[in-house]
Amino acid sequence: MFSGILPTKASNPIPSKVVKSSGSGNADLLAQYRVAKDFFYRKQYHEATSLFTQLIENNPGTLFLYDGLARVYGARQNILQSIELYKNGIQQNTGNPYFLHRYGMALRNLCLGNPASARQFAEKNKILNLYQYAVEQVLASIAISPKTIFILDVKDFPRLLEKFNANSRNSEISLTLPDDILLQISSFDSSVSEKWINTRRSRKPTIHAELEEDSSQTGIKPAKKRHRNLYNDKEIKEREKSEKKHKKRVSYFNLRQVYKQKNTGKIEHFGMQILANDFGDTNIVGLMRNYFKRKKHYDRNVSLNRYFYAANQNIFSGLALAGSLVKYSKNTPSINEAKQILDFSEPYLQTLTPVARASWFLTSAKILQNNKKQQEVQDTLLNGLKQSGKCNGVLYTLMEHYIMTFDKKDAKKAIEIQKALCNKKVQQQNDPVWMYVEQYQKFINENPVSVSEQIKALYALAKLQKNFKDNGYYATIMEIETLKKSLT
Repeated sequence: MFSGILPTKASNPIPSKVVKSSGSGNADLLAQYRVAKDFFYRKQYHEATSLFTQLIENNPGTLFLYDGLARVYGARQNILQSIELYKNGIQQNTGNPYFLHRYGMALRNLCLGNPASARQFAEKNKILNLYQYAVEQVLASIAISPKTIFILDVKDFPRLLEKFNANSRNSEISLTLPDDILLQISSFDSSVSEKWINTRRSRKPTIHAELEEDSSQTGIKPAKKRHRNLYNDKEIKEREKSEKKHKKRVSYFNLRQVYKQKNTGKIEHFGMQILANDFGDTNIVGLMRNYFKRKKHYDRNVSLNRYFYAANQNIFSGLALAGSLVKYSKNTPSINEAKQILDFSEPYLQTLTPVARASWFLTSAKILQNNKKQQEVQDTLLNGLKQSGKCNGVLYTLMEHYIMTFDKKDAKKAIEIQKALCNKKVQQQNDPVWMYVEQYQKFINENPVSVSEQIKALYALAKLQKNFKDNGYYATIMEIETLKKSLT
């Protein structure tokens, strides 16, 4: 469809009121108009043309009927018929600014979109400069009724002219406007410049209320916004998808606003709105998890993971729920629920990603740790290390948790192993985990870790040193502070 036949940007494609005329009543006219529109959307163009033509004959002052017929002509690539249609409308409604505006806009888009047809039209009507003639129609509408919507559209003419002439494909065609016309257009700057910038910031049309002001001039306004009837599954699915996308976009915007305000209740509200429309949105789940963890809203984290698991019913979301139950709830019903999830997912361990597999072993170890079964905890974590392969991030996490299970009698060994994970030179330790420590050391020597990862490992070392009252605690804290300064 050729968009030039329709009002652009600041223009409302269906004016909300109709010029007073003899003919059918408003309600009947709207009903007939919707029938004609339905013909158009069903691509029954002959029937749509016939009905629109009949309606215009009975209601020659009703602008939106002309717009409807112009859309039909546009769909059939009959742009010149659209222009003749608005030209006849001006003859039927002498001095009506809305018809002048439509006529000028249609001519403008003919010049920009189909220069060959524009040349034919100009020659036929003996018009020397058709683009100038188009501007003059819109300026004439402003002289009769200086609506902001008309002024916004006339300000586009010089910008579109420059864009057209700058296009190399139009090198043999040049559009021009005389200086007096350009001066006249620029005189409107102060009154609408801010609104013009705002409405041109996006390709989405801005609907202005100014076409709704004068009921005696502009026509019928429907009682409420109506959606057109849809006739096939594809269109129905596209509308549902569009509505869903719009709701999600609005919720995302609201979520960003309340996130800045740190409003926990509303973050949860808008986040859950997004998940209700798209429960697979892991970005939102991650954002909410991190926020709740940072603010120590652990119960909300458990509730979020429970919702995500119920919606997705997969092992990954189940492991996230089990982990949060063991970490935050720790009561018997929560531990039992976590055990059920782990038992269900155990047969699929070899099919999981290394991170998910490590999550299973970590959660199992925490359950055993709650029951004071230190040896079983270490055996579980060593089993996890054995199955982690060459995923060194997973290796580190499992080893760090393994070291934290050491008691006071093994304090020195725990600290030495953690120092090795910080890539410090230490003596080999007699422990089953050492083979994995050497594997990790080899990796970080070949692939230096980031400063933030170094700080994370040093914090784990400092925690051990503090717990076991080791003399190296303050030296580790100083090293952490030095690394932090390097980040700024």
